[in-house]
Amino acid sequence: MITLSRDEAASARAKGPSGPVVWIGGPVEEGEPDLPFTALRIGVSDPELAARIRDHLLRALAEEDAPLAPTVRICSRAALVRREGRIRNALVIVQVRAGNVRYLVEIVGACREAGCRAVQLVWDGLSPSPAGAAPRVFAILEQARSSPGLPPVFLAPSRLPMLHLLPPGPGAPRGPHAHL
Repeated sequence: MITLSRDEAASARAKGPSGPVVWIGGPVEEGEPDLPFTALRIGVSDPELAARIRDHLLRALAEEDAPLAPTVRICSRAALVRREGRIRNALVIVQVRAGNVRYLVEIVGACREAGCRAVQLVWDGLSPSPAGAAPRVFAILEQARSSPGLPPVFLAPSRLPMLHLLPPGPGAPRGPHAHL
């Protein structure tokens, strides 16, 4: 389901839709909670341009047969506990930070065990310092490589969801547009 109505997207997600729920909305508000559905945000000051962008996205998404996945952002062990019910079949994005670097192996392992589609580690290679973060990041990637039965882990420089790297999910299409 693709909609311009946030309420309609939330209602559809609550009813347990048969497919992905995508809401195309405005810019993220400060302090806004994570949404239980995929949200494409348009942050354009010109309302006419924003409407044209939304229309193009609606057409593109309606034509696309690649699977979408809900996205869950986890930045700490506390966030992992708060969002554990939303991890299954989701793309979990874990940003590497100075405050969570010592717990990364635990956080990523718990997400993989909970049945996420994949874990996207976000680290630019600079902050936190490579001396503290690199050994843990590479240990996680090596652990993922050596456990192919669990969801994959990939490293990205951006918090933007890398949906094109997701493996096929439940009911995903097969054929030329299927992922990996």
